Amino acid sequence: MTTFATWNEANHCGEPTCHRAPLVAAYYRALRRECPSCTILAAEVLDMPNMASWVDRFQKALGHRPRLWGLHNYLDANRMRTSGTRALLRRTVGRVWFTETGGIVRRRNRSTVDFPESPAHAAAATRWVFQRLVPLSRRITRVYLYQWNAAAHDTWDSGLIDPRGRARPALGVVRNALRAAAERRRARILARASPPSR
Repeated sequence: MTTFATWNEANHCGEPTCHRAPLVAAYYRALRRECPSCTILAAEVLDMPNMASWVDRFQKALGHRPRLWGLHNYLDANRMRTSGTRALLRRTVGRVWFTETGGIVRRRNRSTVDFPESPAHAAAATRWVFQRLVPLSRRITRVYLYQWNAAAHDTWDSGLIDPRGRARPALGVVRNALRAAAERRRARILARASPPSR
């Protein structure tokens, strides 16, 4: 294993790191020191209101701006907005991976964060990720959708398939996005292979 995230959802106040960005910066330095050849995400942050200030404190404590971040942009995806993703892009340099994103089907986790929940909503949110959030910057180089499936009793369900294994509408969105990406890649290859016009 050579790819690590320093802390998952480090700015979430259910985590002990919510008000301790300098501590996560120290963990990041320790990881870099122990494995200089590894791929290490500075932190994985949620696109919550405190994200920008948390990232600023982290980078101030670190003394430089790391070149790889993880973003869990559930608010952007499920509220059909771009502000959280844009905020992280403005404050950082280098690559940004969406290490968790996707549309919410159902939550029973007593969250106070409000957004719609249904299979149809999850499909619309997933489409928003691919059509509006990913194109914001070439710095966004990976997308990890959470999740493939959830059990019927789980408190969080953003699955592409339901607990019985049946495809949900969001899976069709993913298939279409993959097909479109393959077509764009094929077009680029053909364009490079074409002889110059005389």
